[in-house]
Formats: sequence, structure tokens, C-alpha cells
Amino acid sequence: MEFPGAQPNWSLSRETGLGSFGEPGMMPTVGAPTKVKWRGRPALRVEVDARKTMTKEAKLFYFFDPKSLDQIGVSANLGSMTQVTEFSDLRINPKISDSIFSFTPPRGWKLTKGF
Repeated sequence: MEFPGAQPNWSLSRETGLGSFGEPGMMPTVGAPTKVKWRGRPALRVEVDARKTMTKEAKLFYFFDPKSLDQIGVSANLGSMTQVTEFSDLRINPKISDSIFSFTPPRGWKLTKGF
């Protein structure tokens, strides 16, 4: 599948965190994105042929929000099991308070050197 403006070696699998399963050609997309209802909400489904890198029965689907195109999940059917990852409250660049990075070590702590 071609994505306008993407570099020639762009890989859906690498961009979505599964790049360690091989080079882009090892997990090609199958057909065009399909509009579906997934886990109760509208989505674009992209099928990926993962049989060379996972199991010979593998069916791998990525799901994207049809408006924002943010990834909302992955479903991997490996033949004997199905693994689903869903992103239900994904926030891009949320405001984070500096206070969560404030740390005071407990009394009696000692500086140690690493390996």
C-alpha cells in the first residue's frame, strides 16, 4: 500500500511498532483500507500479510480512527490465539505538570555507581 508523501522504504509495520518482524516487504499490506465498525466504533482496517514473519495462519489487522487517522488498535490472529491491543484514551502531546518529575530521595539514601 502506498501512502502519499511517504519515503520509498516506509513501512506500516515499522511505524506501528512491529518493525522488528522484518523488512517492509516481509509484511506487505493486503488490498485497500476498509471501513468497519471495530469494538463499537468506526474504524479503517488495514490487513497485513504476516505469514512470512509470524505463523503461516497469521491474520494481522491495524485499525485507525477514520477522521484523525491515529492508530486505535491491532488484532493479530496467529491461528491458535488472537491478540488484541486497543488504544481507548490516546492523547497526543498532553499537558504534563512539571511536579510529576520532582523527586526527593528518602532519608539515608546513598549515591552508587553503575556497572
